[in-house]
Formats: sequence, structure tokens, C-alpha cells
Amino acid sequence: MSTKSSVTSTLGIVAAIAASIHVASPAQAALFESYQAALHAYFYDYRALPIALPTDEEPGDIYLNPYEGFLARKDLCFPGLNPLISATVLADAIDTKRYAVSGDLGGSLYKITEISVDAKISVSEDVELSFTNATVESFSQEVIENALESDSPECNERLQEIIERGDEYSYQERVPWILRDVISAKLLSRLSFQREMGATVDARANRKFSEIVTDLGGSVSGDLESYGVIAIEANSAVPVAFRPAFVSREDIHRLQEMDDPNFWARLRSAIFGDGAALTELEDIRSKFPDFRIPTLSKMYEQMGSGPRVIFDPENHEHITYLERRILLLTTAWELYGEYY
Repeated sequence: MSTKSSVTSTLGIVAAIAASIHVASPAQAALFESYQAALHAYFYDYRALPIALPTDEEPGDIYLNPYEGFLARKDLCFPGLNPLISATVLADAIDTKRYAVSGDLGGSLYKITEISVDAKISVSEDVELSFTNATVESFSQEVIENALESDSPECNERLQEIIERGDEYSYQERVPWILRDVISAKLLSRLSFQREMGATVDARANRKFSEIVTDLGGSVSGDLESYGVIAIEANSAVPVAFRPAFVSREDIHRLQEMDDPNFWARLRSAIFGDGAALTELEDIRSKFPDFRIPTLSKMYEQMGSGPRVIFDPENHEHITYLERRILLLTTAWELYGEYY
């Protein structure tokens, strides 16, 4: 069993310079405090869940859940099978604001800030993030079903762990988090800056800045001395979102019971309006106390409980379910700001 213990270098680029998302096309997004909330809102129209910590995901991988690492990698249950690859187009850009992060990424951000101060320049909080060269890798549902019905002792043993985890949560059945579609893309960010009147930028500042970006897995176009905009591009594409092969019938029914249209309309307005999402979501939570917003860990437990059903992106019931669940996940990230 593998665990997501570190952030990949490419996502480090994004985390070191990006934060709350403001204007995401095709759906207009509000101003978020939580970067993860913003990513969930961004992928809403694609009916996909963002991959927060990319770890070379591919169709056939099986999560414990999206934030607790892998139960199994693709070759255990889908050996020798190659997914279909097709191009796709993601929205042009996301406007973001920089935010403080912890650990190594926080250190990188501090270094960038330190360099800008030494060089007598001010980096704008506005950052443009684009997804380029996007592709989708997919297994058909038939391929997944046939593979799971095969007599693979190693795969069956690993899937049995899902049932055993179900006992821990007092459920008789669990839904395997099998990735059917994986969307990958290269990340491109543009930062704007201004120099103080009469200030000159030491070449050493440019070198330091380039070294930080290179350490994070990217390359720089432009420099602090000559341009008002610097583009930071990831060196390679990484997985950015996925669609599951199965969803929980129990969770579909759970969200169907939350049938107050005013609640969902207010939630959509808060997330895709032009205001401050956190303020509006806190107001919604106070006005709809019966619709408690669970913690993120509880939500993922709910999504993995009960009998499974094949996720059909053309099925209206399934579409409505995933849209509502993404709205709730977005809300939880914004309200609570962490997984647990």
C-alpha cells in the first residue's frame, strides 16, 4: 500500500505562487481563501475531482481515498492493459492570489519574497495559472469490470482490504476508488511585478529566482530586471483531475434527500458568484442548519460507503450527484481548510 507523503515538484510551483482563485472559466468562480476549494470549483464543469498531490496517477490505480494514498497501483489489478489517450481542452486560465504555505513550500515562498525585497521589486498578488497540453487517459467500464472479475489473487486480496475497512466504519459494503479517467496537463503561471523608482535589479537576484523555480521542477521565461511579467512553466505534464469508475448508491440517495432547491442555489451562487466565498458560505451554513457540512474526512467516508454503482457521466442522476458532491467538497475545503 503506497501513501501520498509528499507534494510533487510541479505542484510546488503552483503552491508557492498561487492561492485563492478568482474568475475561473467556463464557470465563474468566487474569491476563495482555500486553494483546494478553488481547484474543486474549477473542475466542477468537467465533472471531475482534482488531484491535490499528483503521484503519477493513471487509470486503474485504486485510492484508499483521494487524500489517504493508494490501495493499489494500476499494474496490480490491470496488468498489461493500456488506457486510451485523447486530447482535451481545459479552461484558458485561472486568476489567483499568492498565499502562505507550510513546510518546504513555505520556505520557497519566503525565499521568493526575500529576493523581491532585496531586489527592490514588488510582486503582485495577482497570478495567472493556465493548464496547457491537456490529455485524458481512460479505461472503458467494460475493461474495468472484466479485470475485476478475473481471478487475480493479488488483486482480490488487496480489494478485500476495502471490505475490512468497511468493518471499521460499520459498513458491510465499500466502494473501491478506482480511477477510470485521469486528466493531465502542464501548468503555466505568470507573475507581474514592479520595480521601485530608480531601482536596479542585481543579476544575482535573477539567478536565485531561477534556481528556486528549477528546484521546484519548472523553467522561467523573462527576468526580474528586464520585464514586468515572468512566466513559470512546469517541465512536464502531471495528473490534475480524475473521474471514478464507481460511485456509492448510498451516497447518491443521501444527497437526493438534501432536496431543498434554495440550498443548492445559494451554494452555487456563493461558489460561482463574484463575492468572497468564505463569507457567503458561512452565511449559508447559518441559514441552513439542518444541512450540516461534514468534515472532508467524513465526506470521503460517505462517498466510499454502501453498494457501488458504475458511474455513468451521461446519466442525469449521476451527473447531479457528482455536481452536488463537488459543491459540498468545495464548501468544506473553504470552511475548514484542511482534510480532517
